Amino acid sequence: MRRKLSLFDYFHIVAFIMFTTFTALFLFFTLGDIKLKFEKEAQLIEEKQLEVKKNMLEKEVQRFVDFIDYKKERIYTQTQALVKTRVDEAYNVARHIYDFNKGKLPDEAIQKEIIETLRIMRFEQGKGYYFITSMNGVEMLFSDKPEMEGKNMFRIKNSEGRYVVKGMIDLVHASSEGFYEYAWSKPNEREENFRKIAYVKLFEPFGWFIGTGLYLDDMEAKIKEEIIN
Repeated sequence: MRRKLSLFDYFHIVAFIMFTTFTALFLFFTLGDIKLKFEKEAQLIEEKQLEVKKNMLEKEVQRFVDFIDYKKERIYTQTQALVKTRVDEAYNVARHIYDFNKGKLPDEAIQKEIIETLRIMRFEQGKGYYFITSMNGVEMLFSDKPEMEGKNMFRIKNSEGRYVVKGMIDLVHASSEGFYEYAWSKPNEREENFRKIAYVKLFEPFGWFIGTGLYLDDMEAKIKEEIIN
């Protein structure tokens, strides 16, 4: 025969059920809190990692921008040095021709020899060329556009509306030589708005100035090539 459960037995059963229920509820809420805390901590860690990555990316972008600015400044300075060096070389060639032939040949012959010698002198893979202009604005040598030689360029404006030759003459009058930046035409190109850095220098014997220049877009191409490499 089955033994009847005593009141004491019922008490134990009820106590066990309550203990199990409370334990289950405790574990449920505790585990829930742990899970919630874990999720919050995971989110905080993710946010911090994203912030770190964002800061790293911002620093990298700024470093890259600074690098490009440095390259631009460096190439700009190098270009200035190059055009000045090339003009000094051309001036020395012209001066040598003049000194060697002075008293032997008429001025017209000496002028022609200087002009034709500088006409064939090129640099920077043929992109760099020389020009000679008289102090009254007449173009004596214009390798880019030889059809302009013999014409007065004093009142000719560039694509920006500036009197470029007049500006160069003013510079030479003021300091005999110096840098001049402007927009101009480019060999084998139809447009006339290419930014150019030039250097001009007075050639005293004939009242000329000798000059050359390089284009900023060519400089930028050098920057891109250096960055890629």
